[in-house]
Amino acid sequence: MATSDPTYRRARFGSVLRRLREQCQLTQGAAAAQAGVGVDKINRVELGRVALGVPLLRTLLDLYGVQDSDRRNAMEDMVVNLAKKSWWNTYSLHLPLQDFLGLEQDAEAAWAWEPLLVHGRLQTERYAEALLASGDEVIPGGQDRVESMVAVRMHRQDVVTSALTVVLGAAALDTVVGGPDVMREQIAHLLTRKEVELRILPVGRPHVGLDGAFTILSFPDGGQLAAVESLVTTSYFDDPESLSLYGRAAKQLTDLALDPSASRAYLEERVRAL
Repeated sequence: MATSDPTYRRARFGSVLRRLREQCQLTQGAAAAQAGVGVDKINRVELGRVALGVPLLRTLLDLYGVQDSDRRNAMEDMVVNLAKKSWWNTYSLHLPLQDFLGLEQDAEAAWAWEPLLVHGRLQTERYAEALLASGDEVIPGGQDRVESMVAVRMHRQDVVTSALTVVLGAAALDTVVGGPDVMREQIAHLLTRKEVELRILPVGRPHVGLDGAFTILSFPDGGQLAAVESLVTTSYFDDPESLSLYGRAAKQLTDLALDPSASRAYLEERVRAL
């Protein structure tokens, strides 16, 4: 089977299988022998350098003692999704964004801190268009880039259904993107997204989140990662120390923010003030 440089998404799944094998105190050679494949196959799967079929996955999960049916089904779904074209393949997107969209699709829950911008899954079309257009002098692509990325964000909202919690900095509402009418529409839209746990963090409270936005994704296979996006790429952290740090940061931000009911009242007041 053909190999390729691993995306983080595939490498993450391979690392899950590696941890399961190590928990059973099996070497790659022992796992390969019992699964009836070459040791190189196990090695490449764990590195994310080769695709994994559902039959081999089932064999490995049996071998590693994974009996929970929900977890097994979720991991099978991930293998299928990794092998097929996804909705974002119809757009010309750079690899880091494709990788993140795939990870987001695999996740069962997302927690996000957004200090300055409305979260992408909560943006209105006009807000997204005005926001993306503001980067025309810096980011190449012009109007074609703006239209493509707006389409991606709207499509993303239609197809990504994982549970979402957002702590939104009040400064994001103070930044007038596209003018008062666009902001009024955007804030009113936030009030309609009752399936999202939205908490507003008022300004004037020092906290670790002043360092920048981040997202924590939780997966049905038991894994987690923290994602930090920049203009160039997205960095991922899945080691225990980093996850513990980001988990503590998420707790601090959640504790400092208004609860969902008070956040809703805050948004209602902001709409009336515009």
